[in-house]
Amino acid sequence: MLGVLPGVVGCIQATETMKLILGAGEPLIGRFLIFDALRMKFRELKLRKDPDCPVCGTHPTVTKLIDYEQFCGVQSATQEAPMSGSATEISAVDFKKRLDRGDKLTIVDVREPHEYQINRIPDSVLIPLNDVPKRYVELDPNDEIVVHCKVADAAQRRRNS
Repeated sequence: MLGVLPGVVGCIQATETMKLILGAGEPLIGRFLIFDALRMKFRELKLRKDPDCPVCGTHPTVTKLIDYEQFCGVQSATQEAPMSGSATEISAVDFKKRLDRGDKLTIVDVREPHEYQINRIPDSVLIPLNDVPKRYVELDPNDEIVVHCKVADAAQRRRNS
């Protein structure tokens, strides 16, 4: 049943976009539309601007975009150095060839469980990214490990020495 929910919401968003482009109708600006799919009911709330809002209030203090990764104290995958051994990228095509060849690879999926359930590589091990620091000991450091994540377009492999 939840499969149709994004379709309904997507149609509403497309309709709102067309209203804004064409300058027709009454767009949802300043209003919050709630869709209850189980009861097939819509509810609308009016939103008021908060004069103390740091972004859109009377005297905004946030006036430009920030470096989100720096703000949160995390490094991006491209900035972070591997912990040991060497890390390289492997394309999805090359990865598939290696699987078809029967290469012995340990595939670690670091996505969230709900993402893993939607689509997963057979024989992969689920260790959500936040759990890696406490569960890495489950992996054999002598294995060739391929890490599958949702952020990168290609899987990464790490060979430990």
